[in-house]
Amino acid sequence: MTIITDFTPAQSEIIKDICFKQLDSLRRLYQNKPLGSILIEDELKEHNVKLEDFREELENKLFKFKQLSRNHKTLASMTQEDLSAFRHILANIEDHYNKKYPKAVSNLWQKLFFIEGLQTQNFN
Repeated sequence: MTIITDFTPAQSEIIKDICFKQLDSLRRLYQNKPLGSILIEDELKEHNVKLEDFREELENKLFKFKQLSRNHKTLASMTQEDLSAFRHILANIEDHYNKKYPKAVSNLWQKLFFIEGLQTQNFN
């Protein structure tokens, strides 16, 4: 497990950037700030989701990404949903970091795929 939880300084920088971007988005949701033309409370009502339940889930995600920003080893224990969010952000910032750290980005993708493969095996 050490191979997938040891990160280079470049990978650590990328992970922190991803965490800060995700934390910013989660905080906006938690503060009920509109996402473009979408009002969060309207969406929750439409899908019969209680605001309290939504906020509790956001608090859990905020905790996970704060923890990941401080301790990158927790990446290996994140849920598929959280890994999906992580991958989505990495895909969006990949070009920026590929200029500076092409090998770090590539290796980070490999680690993500490995982690997801392990999780998939554990569910089967």
